[in-house]
Amino acid sequence: MCTVSVVPFGPSIPGFRLACNRDESLVRAAALPPRVREFGRRRAVLPIDPTGGGTWIAASDAGIVLALLNRNLGPPGGRRVPRSPRASRGSIIPGLLRCSSIDAMLERLAARVDPRAFLPFRLVLASRDEVAQVVSNGLMLRSRRAPLDAGPWMFTSSGLGDERVRRARGALFRRMLGEHETPLAAQAAFHAHRWPRRPAISVRMSRPRAETVSLTVVDLLPWSLRLTYHPEGAFRAGDPLATVRSLDCVPRGAREIARAIS
Repeated sequence: MCTVSVVPFGPSIPGFRLACNRDESLVRAAALPPRVREFGRRRAVLPIDPTGGGTWIAASDAGIVLALLNRNLGPPGGRRVPRSPRASRGSIIPGLLRCSSIDAMLERLAARVDPRAFLPFRLVLASRDEVAQVVSNGLMLRSRRAPLDAGPWMFTSSGLGDERVRRARGALFRRMLGEHETPLAAQAAFHAHRWPRRPAISVRMSRPRAETVSLTVVDLLPWSLRLTYHPEGAFRAGDPLATVRSLDCVPRGAREIARAIS
């Protein structure tokens, strides 16, 4: 259960801000703060779910940010979706972080991830050039790709059923982006939003057994990326509980080009 948005910085600054609200059961163990780990020749920063050792979000020094959302839908065509998965969805992102491009990640996903081994999910992959998503219904994978500047983008899910929240949150996202002069300010307000009379379907949601437990913000900048992790209760600007991690993130050949024109 999550809400993810991707907002491009604009034509003058290549890159974007991705924000992710994580909604979880109140009995689930709190996540470990983000840390930098090595995956082959690549490095990535990611919070860790101590229950399964996986993650729902990561930022790679390849200049790619990945976010995973559960899907809560009825089985397509009446077919039964497996309800006893052999693997945790939290293992999907770590298995891709040794790759250096979205192309390589999609190839590895298709070759090594059997959708029947996992409950349904949506994987979002964002780079300076594009936003891709891979959707699983528990039986097969489908992928879509679009240019980054076709955004902004919003993806959401809920244990109450994705369709129950998708329209309300989507309409709110479009309205707030349209009303604010600064897209990034609108994005921040969106992820902190709660309807007083509808907390269960709000972006910053709350219901008796679950609530939004963290906010992760990733800025993919021209030469680096910065991940800021706000744990439970840390939705205020400048909250001292926030953990910040940064990585160098230089596009292939960029250093050589910079030297040549300097």
